[in-house]
Amino acid sequence: MDTIHIKKNILLRVRLVMILIFIFSLLVIWKILYIQTTKGEKYRKMGRANNMRYMTLKATRGNIYSDDGNILATSIPSYELAIDPSLDGIEEAFQKKLDTFCILLSRTFPKKKFENYRKNIMDARKEKKTLPQIG
Repeated sequence: MDTIHIKKNILLRVRLVMILIFIFSLLVIWKILYIQTTKGEKYRKMGRANNMRYMTLKATRGNIYSDDGNILATSIPSYELAIDPSLDGIEEAFQKKLDTFCILLSRTFPKKKFENYRKNIMDARKEKKTLPQIG
């Protein structure tokens, strides 16, 4: 008699846990549907505006030396910086900070003048193009 009572007790607990899991699943599904229907457009806009990309950079290999200590090969790191001035939603920052950005570019990469950088960026914005390389 005692084992039947234990079995019923265990079965009751298992059913209770299953009901709780089912209710929790329904709540999760309801929240997903709620977010998609009421706030979906807001999050789609945020997703389109977020243009950050994470990129894995390979480590430099270092120098390779011969037996007598002479350098046979070396690694020289190089990077490319691109800008997309045609992005939506950056109008205010673009107008306020374009000159400062171009001045900093001309100081960092002196082969072009401030005016050249400014003209290239403005032309790319008008044509809705990404500048493939700066500097």
